[in-house]
Formats: sequence, C-alpha cells, structure tokens
Amino acid sequence: MSTMDEHLMGNKELVRRHFEEIFNKRRLEAADQLMADVFIENGVAPFQDRAPGLTNGPESIRRTAQWLLEAFPELHFDIQEMVAEGSVVAVRSIMRGTFVSSFMGLAPTGKRLKVTRTDIFRMSGGKLAEHWANRDDLEMLLQLGVVQPPPSKRDSASARYAGIVSPTRGTLARAQMRDGLPPPPPATSLSSLPVS
Repeated sequence: MSTMDEHLMGNKELVRRHFEEIFNKRRLEAADQLMADVFIENGVAPFQDRAPGLTNGPESIRRTAQWLLEAFPELHFDIQEMVAEGSVVAVRSIMRGTFVSSFMGLAPTGKRLKVTRTDIFRMSGGKLAEHWANRDDLEMLLQLGVVQPPPSKRDSASARYAGIVSPTRGTLARAQMRDGLPPPPPATSLSSLPVS
C-alpha cells in the first residue's frame, strides 16, 4: 500500500469513527480526538438559530449529537459508501431513528425515520476540519408525519374520474364549463356497459 493510499484510508477511518463513536456508540468525548478545534460547519440543520461558519469542532458536534439523540434516542447511522480524494472524504449513509422528543420545535410523532444523506468532510492535521451535508430534509419531515404530501397525480385522476361518473358530474364538469370546454360525457353505470 502506498503512502497516499494509507493517507486516504486514514481519512476514511476518521470519518467512520465520527459516525460510529459519536452517534452510534454515544461516546461524545470522542469528539475531542476526532474534531479540529477550529472547524467550519457548512451543513447546519434547517430551523436552527446558528448560521453556517466557523465554530469549535468538539463542542459543536457534541451539541449536535445531544440534540439529535434527545429527539431520536436510538439514532443510528449505517455507512453505505465512502470515497476519499486528497484531504476530502464523501460518505453516503442511512440515518434511522424514532421521533420521540421535540425536534426543531416540532412535537414528537413516534414515527420511524430512514433517510439517506451525503456528508463531505475535509481533514486537516489528522482531524475533521470542515463539513458539508446534503440531506433530504423534506423526506425526513414527511416520514416523521410533520408535513403531509400533496395529492398525487393518481389521486387527482381518481377525483376527476369520480367527477365524470357521479350523477352531478362533479367538479370536472364545472371546471370544463368554466374554461369553455365541452362537458364530460353523461354519467355511466358499470352495469350498463356491454359485456363481451
């Protein structure tokens, strides 16, 4: 193994330990070994009272871990893949947990969470020195039952079909007449259709 390969493997191990020790094993004191004191956080969660930027690495990750672990006590990250180049490591993981305590000002729903995320870390001096996150926060909020999805196209099509076959010819007929279109065909009962 070349020196470069060893360097890249060491960087990947540092990132693996970040997830495994701090979050999965709840060893928050590991932050002192893994995180640079001068740390740049670019992946601040939505609805937080702090902006991305320069922070104290160990202190910041302990606060983040405590915040997440309070809302999701059995929180677990499953690393799916890591790619290293120079001083940067990208990791794709799955975050799982159950929403049991207040989170981002939202009341707990008791629902399970399973979302894929991508994190990118930059190393400096053998520690994590910078972080970016690409999370699917909308999917997370949908799974937690905090927001509801809009009606699907299938639901909309079913509603339009129901309007066509209803005796009153429903909302589709009214919309078509309002828009100057011909009305839908007369309501049809399935029993009146020819059988082949």
